[in-house]
Amino acid sequence: MNILPLLSVEKACYEMKRGIYKPAVPLPRFSRGAADQTREEREMKWFFGTDDTWQNLIIRITLGGVMFPHGAMKLFGWFGGPGVSGTIAMFSKFWHVPVILTLLVIAAESLGAIGLIMGFLTRLCAFGIFCDMIGAIYLVHWQYGFFMNWFGTQKGEGFEYHLLVIGMALALMITGAGKWSVDRLIARKSGGTQ
Repeated sequence: MNILPLLSVEKACYEMKRGIYKPAVPLPRFSRGAADQTREEREMKWFFGTDDTWQNLIIRITLGGVMFPHGAMKLFGWFGGPGVSGTIAMFSKFWHVPVILTLLVIAAESLGAIGLIMGFLTRLCAFGIFCDMIGAIYLVHWQYGFFMNWFGTQKGEGFEYHLLVIGMALALMITGAGKWSVDRLIARKSGGTQ
């Protein structure tokens, strides 16, 4: 067995690492597989990655479109809402929610809704809305039962709406933004989608 070719390959690899050896023919560039990626690269690929599906687009636009008016009430005072200062005062007075958590609720319902509509940071935006709905059920709506106040006989609204929002948010957290999303463009640029 002639080991000379093996030694020359080993020497070439050593020289390439040190920048001494320059091959006459450029070496082919291979895309890095999952085993060669760093943990951060895999996490970013997952965070922005999504399939090119219509159902995720529909869920994302619907959830963002329904949540944005609620956020606009709290952020801008639109639709008869209290605005930021009124929301902070109300959350503090009635539910003893700290200011920072109230600001996170406002951000989730307004900026998060816009993010969902655009398909930007979809998993993060969906997670914010998910947490917002868990808090709303726990602090406000659990005591009124499952059903919303359809006939005006309850003292408040139940949590059935919130469960629907939680389900939609979970679907987006698991599967991503879908078709026509900024996340998909980012993932495609970084090699995160087909």
